[in-house]
Amino acid sequence: MNHKLTPLELEKWSKFYLDYFNGFITSPAYTNSSVSEQEKAKKLASLIYSQIKLGNTLTILFFADNLINTLKLLPADADILNLRHPDIDNLTYEEYLTNIKKRVKEHHIARGYYNPNNPLPLATFNQKVKNIKPSQNKGDKLLAQMNEEDLSFTWSFFGFVKLLKEIDPTLDFSAEKDMSEEEYKEFGFLFEDLIKTIEAAEKKLEQKGNAASSQELTNDEKQGIAKKLAADKSKLETQKEKLENRADLDQSLRDQLLAENAREIAKLDEELAKLRKSKPNQPTNTEKDNSKLNWAIGLGIVAVVIGLLCLILMASRRKER
Repeated sequence: MNHKLTPLELEKWSKFYLDYFNGFITSPAYTNSSVSEQEKAKKLASLIYSQIKLGNTLTILFFADNLINTLKLLPADADILNLRHPDIDNLTYEEYLTNIKKRVKEHHIARGYYNPNNPLPLATFNQKVKNIKPSQNKGDKLLAQMNEEDLSFTWSFFGFVKLLKEIDPTLDFSAEKDMSEEEYKEFGFLFEDLIKTIEAAEKKLEQKGNAASSQELTNDEKQGIAKKLAADKSKLETQKEKLENRADLDQSLRDQLLAENAREIAKLDEELAKLRKSKPNQPTNTEKDNSKLNWAIGLGIVAVVIGLLCLILMASRRKER
């Protein structure tokens, strides 16, 4: 029976990722790279770590997949491939990471939008991606129609892409491209869940008819979004306390983790301040802020993988060796 992810699983996976990266930065694959590459890798690693802790399944799925692909680049007789680790249930790295991917899929099945026995055909999915074009000032209204879980999933997806873009402004998520058969087989369940989550919110909005014609948020709608933001902020503050006590971490990595933590808390504070300041008959900056629902859907979907440069960089350098 499929069941959703638990806080304990997220805690274990984030620790695994952080321990792995903390070890990686002492390896030649990292130390032989340029200072700018090292800094970018630490920034991206810090973002990925915090997003795993927040339960961002997009991040979890791609970090596990990238690490599996990295392992496959190693020689077949490499000790690390067969070594079993007591701290990860006595599994090999590949077994552990494969289980993580399996659990993410089980989570999305349990959410109810994705049916593994009747998935969308690839052509239908690609068309649905093109069809979802929320108006520039409709995004918050859509978010406000979602329950707490759907809101968290949707917000974390687009929020991650937005934060990623801020770390590396050269990344281009604007171009539309269809998902390939291979990509769809591997990751389609998550994106089908996302599409259907947004479609469900659009349907709720349409059913409200004239009552939803205003693009402004009601007080109840603001409170729903604010509750999610406050919950994330609380998790990040707890994360900060734990990081400050991780004396085993490389100092420069810990500094970057704390800097990323502060950046994400500041972003949440900005969003909360906008909700508090907006008045019933006043726009809520939707024209500017809700483009995340618009442009992120058109990012070419799996092109977000390109953003995980710290993992891809690691893989490519090990391959060269």
